[in-house]
Amino acid sequence: MIKFFKIKKNYKNRIIFTFIIMLVLMIKLNFFLNVYLLLTKDPNSRMLNNYGFCYPMGYGYINDIINKFEIDSSEVSVINKQIYPSSAIFLNKFNSNIKNNKLEILLNYKIEDLKEINRKFTILDQQGECYLIKYNND
Repeated sequence: MIKFFKIKKNYKNRIIFTFIIMLVLMIKLNFFLNVYLLLTKDPNSRMLNNYGFCYPMGYGYINDIINKFEIDSSEVSVINKQIYPSSAIFLNKFNSNIKNNKLEILLNYKIEDLKEINRKFTILDQQGECYLIKYNND
């Protein structure tokens, strides 16, 4: 009978210890805040918060351009001046091969960077350091 109570007490301590560790991990990893944000914010605003409008990966600008100009994702390529993973994933393009498309979305380009482009182009849209350009026929 005494052995039974010792085992039971040890088992209770283990459960309490496990519960405390789980609670500390949940607080440390912002579990409760993440669940709240997941339930209250729509997917588009969460993507915009994580990937930005223009900087760093241009999610908002790419969506804005696709909706504003009604461009098919196969007609445009995306180039980011900053070192980040390809933003073409927002166009559902999973390969990173850059084709010679007439339309290009340039992310995080300064005016000086645009002067370095060798081909002639016209700027169709600009917001901050993000541009939609169309290459002219040579």
